[in-house]
Amino acid sequence: MENRFAGFWIRAVAIIIDGIILFLAQMIILIPFGFEQNGEVNLMLNIFLIILGFLYYSIMHSSKWQATIGKKLMKIYVIKKDGTKLSFLRALARAFCTSISSLPLGIGYIWAGFDKKKRTFHDMICGTYVVKR
Repeated sequence: MENRFAGFWIRAVAIIIDGIILFLAQMIILIPFGFEQNGEVNLMLNIFLIILGFLYYSIMHSSKWQATIGKKLMKIYVIKKDGTKLSFLRALARAFCTSISSLPLGIGYIWAGFDKKKRTFHDMICGTYVVKR
């Protein structure tokens, strides 16, 4: 069976769902610390929250699900070119490369709307595809 590539809009909904999940997780972490802390504590918390986001995407994409919770709900998942699941290191690299897709003005994400295989810049860099189940 040939893979059907997941397009821009279904991926956008998955990103929004994941954004809500990460926001809620961040709030659970931040509330006990309060929002009025000194600069050093804020810097450490911000670094921790950034790492948390990278780990969320990396662990989920390299798991048996091959998808974040948002992707799982949208019935899409991430694979390598040969159709196999991502290693943790490839998933981590893909998470870091999303920064490239975000700049400038999210053009790397928008590109998925024009690419025949619906790939973003970070998919192209890391040799990955997002497909429908």
